[in-house]
Amino acid sequence: TESLVHTTLGLCLSKGDRFDWAIQKATELGVGAIAPLYSERVDFSIPPDRIEKRIAHWQQIAISACEQCGRVKVPSIIPPQSLAVWVENVSAEQKWVLHCADNTDASASAMTPGTPRDAALLIGPEGGLTDQEFAAASAEGFQLLQLGPRVLRTETAPAAAPPARGQRRFSPVRCGARPARRTSTYSTYRTCLVRHLPRAVPRILLLWRARGSTVLGATVEAVSLGDG
Repeated sequence: TESLVHTTLGLCLSKGDRFDWAIQKATELGVGAIAPLYSERVDFSIPPDRIEKRIAHWQQIAISACEQCGRVKVPSIIPPQSLAVWVENVSAEQKWVLHCADNTDASASAMTPGTPRDAALLIGPEGGLTDQEFAAASAEGFQLLQLGPRVLRTETAPAAAPPARGQRRFSPVRCGARPARRTSTYSTYRTCLVRHLPRAVPRILLLWRARGSTVLGATVEAVSLGDG
């Protein structure tokens, strides 16, 4: 269940539960380490006396995500640091930065052939990286990476970029940071059940009794939940 490429994700901090969600999805998609980063457009900081507790919280999210997806290695959560410090010190065979720039050579075809042993991926905050931050990353060997013409929210990019980079296949989207409200999958399923189950169960039971020894599974297949 582990990726062939050990990826260190440098992800700029975001407010609310968006950063938690990004950690969860990045873990499910195989990231090996996650570094929370401060950048010019991150307009808040974690109080020093709460950093240890926050790291433990993020680590528990990663553990839960591993249990859900079947991973055997839990990604490490690196203590929060500045973007400038991270890009200067991170070591990897390939380094990529998601950034909204007009560059037609920043897609899959521009990637170095072959599979590296490790890689580093930098994703900016809401509003994206500044030109100075992008220049600093480029000076440290980070190459521009884009996933297409659309702008992703800062918490969506970690879910889209790792699998695209690892498989050399790219969706028609690219990095950005535009927060928006998320709909709950659980809420959708619950609404569907509440709406259709009361009508479906009596019909299933009636058909089952009418057919005697008919297997319930076969009867269920004959019932259309969409019928009035």
